[in-house]
Amino acid sequence: MSSSVDPTDSNAPSNLRSRLTLLAIVALFLAPVLAAVFLQSRMSDYAPEASRAYGELVSPVVALPDPARAALPDAQAWTLVVPPAACAEACTELLDLLGRLDRALGRHADEVAELVFFDGTPPAGEGAAVASPVPPAWQALLVEQGWADAGAILVDPLGNVMMRYPVDFDPSRMKRDLERLLKYSKFNES
Repeated sequence: MSSSVDPTDSNAPSNLRSRLTLLAIVALFLAPVLAAVFLQSRMSDYAPEASRAYGELVSPVVALPDPARAALPDAQAWTLVVPPAACAEACTELLDLLGRLDRALGRHADEVAELVFFDGTPPAGEGAAVASPVPPAWQALLVEQGWADAGAILVDPLGNVMMRYPVDFDPSRMKRDLERLLKYSKFNES
C-alpha cells in the first residue's frame, strides 16, 4: 500500500497542517537545547559578560576553620574582614571609611560587621569597625589563601569567604555589592 497523498482526498491539507504544527512544536522545544549545546561547544567563542559585582568572587568558596570563625565579631552577620596590610599606613582613615559605609547601609547596618586586623599599636578612629590584632588562625589563612594583600574579604553568615576586594576599594561600589547580597540573602530573615 502506498502512503502517497491523494490530491482528491479532502483530509490531505488537514494532515499536512497537523504534521507542520507538530514539527513546529518540536522545533520550539529543541531550539534552546541545541543553542545551549552549541554555545558550550568548542565551535562557539561565546563568553558571558562580566558580573555586575564589584568584588572578586572567591571560587570555590573557602570555609573558615573554627578558630578563625571564633574571631568574627558577629556570627550571624556578613563580615568584612580587613587584613593588616590594608591597615598598615592609613588605618584611621580606613576605620572612618568603614564607619561611613556602615552608616550608609542604613537599615541593613546591623547585618554587616567589620573586623579590621592590624599589626602593632591599635589604630584610633571613629569608625564602626572592630579592630583587633591578627589571631594565628587568621594569619595562617590569609597567607595560605593569598589574601594578605587584599583590601577586604567578605565572609557570609555561614563562615564562608566568598568575595575579595582590592586594597583601594571604592566604598560606594562595595555598598552596592552588600546591598544586593543583603536583599537576596535568606540568612537574616526573621
